[in-house]
Amino acid sequence: MIYPNNFETKIGFDTIREHIKCLCVSDMGKELVDSIRFSPMYDELIVVLEETFQFQQMLLFDTAFSAQGFHDVRPLLKSIRLEGTFLEIDELAQLRAMLQAIVQTVVFFRVKNEENKYPRLWHLCKDILLEKGLLESINKIIDTKGQLRDDASEELRRIKREIIKISGEADKKIAKLLNVAKQDGLVKEDAEMTIRNGRLCIPVPAQFKRRLKGFIHDESATGQTVFIEPTEVFEANNELKDLLNAERREIIRILTEIASKIRGNIPNILIGVDFLGLIDFIRAKALFAININATLPHIFDAQILEWKNAIHPVLFLTFQKEKSENRKVVPLDIQLNKEKRILIISGPNAGGKSVCLKTVGLLQYMLQCGLLVPLESTSDMGIFSSFFIALGDEQSIENDLSTYSSHLKNLNVMLKHLNDTSLFLIDEFGSGTEPTLGGAMAESILEELYKKNSYGIITTHYGNLKLFCDTYPEAENGAMLFDTKQMKPLFKLRQGKLGSSFTYEIARQIGLPDTIIEQATAKSGTAQIDYERKLDEIEIEKLELEKMLKRVTQTDEKLAELITQYSSKFSEFEKQRKEILQQAKNQAISIIDGANKAIEKTIREIKEANAETAKTKQIRTEVSQYKEKIEEEVQKKEQKESITPVIPLKNEPLVSKFESIDTEIRLGDSVFINDIQTIGEVIQLQNEDITISFNSITLRTQKDKVTKISKKEKQCTKRG
Repeated sequence: MIYPNNFETKIGFDTIREHIKCLCVSDMGKELVDSIRFSPMYDELIVVLEETFQFQQMLLFDTAFSAQGFHDVRPLLKSIRLEGTFLEIDELAQLRAMLQAIVQTVVFFRVKNEENKYPRLWHLCKDILLEKGLLESINKIIDTKGQLRDDASEELRRIKREIIKISGEADKKIAKLLNVAKQDGLVKEDAEMTIRNGRLCIPVPAQFKRRLKGFIHDESATGQTVFIEPTEVFEANNELKDLLNAERREIIRILTEIASKIRGNIPNILIGVDFLGLIDFIRAKALFAININATLPHIFDAQILEWKNAIHPVLFLTFQKEKSENRKVVPLDIQLNKEKRILIISGPNAGGKSVCLKTVGLLQYMLQCGLLVPLESTSDMGIFSSFFIALGDEQSIENDLSTYSSHLKNLNVMLKHLNDTSLFLIDEFGSGTEPTLGGAMAESILEELYKKNSYGIITTHYGNLKLFCDTYPEAENGAMLFDTKQMKPLFKLRQGKLGSSFTYEIARQIGLPDTIIEQATAKSGTAQIDYERKLDEIEIEKLELEKMLKRVTQTDEKLAELITQYSSKFSEFEKQRKEILQQAKNQAISIIDGANKAIEKTIREIKEANAETAKTKQIRTEVSQYKEKIEEEVQKKEQKESITPVIPLKNEPLVSKFESIDTEIRLGDSVFINDIQTIGEVIQLQNEDITISFNSITLRTQKDKVTKISKKEKQCTKRG
């Protein structure tokens, strides 16, 4: 159920419908836009939403799709239902273009399906019967320019040849007569042959019409010129006229014959027309989604709103058209679920309450009409069985109802029909009557709405409604934020917060005299005003802190990324260092082995030469000392400490070196950071979170990821 009947106009969906219709290229597509209807069926919506989403992705990232030839040929088909009727050549060309568009569309999606793309769109195409035989028959009689072929039939070819032959002969004769008439001064020098009543004629001044033998077919508007068909070409023109009549009869015969073939395929052609209309409709929805940056969120067969950065599409298009950098739609974040199913929004006038409410109504309705919506793709959207809206500015002249009476009438309908899968939207709840009584009535109605277990959003200025959430846990307050320093609304919704109307601040901003504002303040007191102002100032500061926290978090993430990259590079460096040392060691061992072999050879030669034993001993001793010296140098090279980085490698077992007796970490303590194997100083503590400074770098981590060390340990430890 959708209430009231002008629901679409109230939320702005009629504007959306017109935008989509303008993107259609066919009347069939436009008719489908007009037939868009709200659906509560989850399975049905998933299909149409995925069709549109896949078409959107194709338009954005894939081969260009042609929408040429999407003609509405239904009137043409209707005109040839009777035997003997036929289509004119231009109409036949239009039908051919439509049949070609069907073939091209089906082939296009068949190819994409073979690439495992757009299964929903291929499902629409796979059962379409292509009229290739009919297309071939039409192509035999019509050329690529949409003109009838001269060889559409043998008879037509013969007639065309005869027409050309006789026309040429007649042209020559009349051209000769025209030249003679010019020489005789019977016609003007610039006179040319012309056609009147399908006959070749010569324009002759009226005073000479008796001097040129022939038949007068026409005269000029002034009567000063007559158009005469010379006697010499009379027979040729008669024959030509007969041939032209024969040509027309043959063309009608050809067109009647092809019309009979078309007539037998009308049911299937109409299916093709509907198919092209559907493709055009989906294409238009996809193009509109691109225009408003819409996407397909997570859809659930339940009642839920978990929206991030939702945009009102009509406002977005309006601001985009104005090309104003100063006017941008502020994104909306909003949540409704079983735990918090009613949101009561308060805040200043012109602060965005009504826009917020209409954004929810419009986007939810768009989704349930099969349209993609402009919000983050990670958002969650549910399905509602019925929609109700009540705006606070409605009057009924016809039924003699005031704004408040009409408002109550709408609320009464809601109370009768709401259920646990309904969504209701009420703007300026309780307004239009005496404030105290209106507030009490609104609160009573809200209690009944609450009992229906429905989901809804309400905007109000009444203080008693703002306190409703204290008693009813499934209701929640929301506030449209206001910048009290710059005195302007921020158009940003903050759930879980009470909103102020900022009555006096807005009055001062628009230039109301200070004396009036001071008198009003004196009458109402300042306690509530000061309280609301402080609340809003705190909220603004909270937003700034959130921005700063976001920047800090991003910096921390960047730092962690840099540490990881550095550790990875150092691991590679250490690996290369070890490889170089191993190569040096191998080279040294090779040198020693070579020296040993040379020495043994020398000793062997000495022995063979009967050298003195003492001399041999001396040589052996010198060689042994030399060998020991080389081995000692190699060992030093192997044991030489490698260069250590500013931030040492992760996973090195260095933590075990620090065993502090006092493990409690305080501000100013030195700690060893386990993850990055380095030492820093504690500069901030917050519960289990700890902030450490090292090398002019600030790192935020947890206490269990560091080890407290003493100053002595810090001094004797090489920094990683």
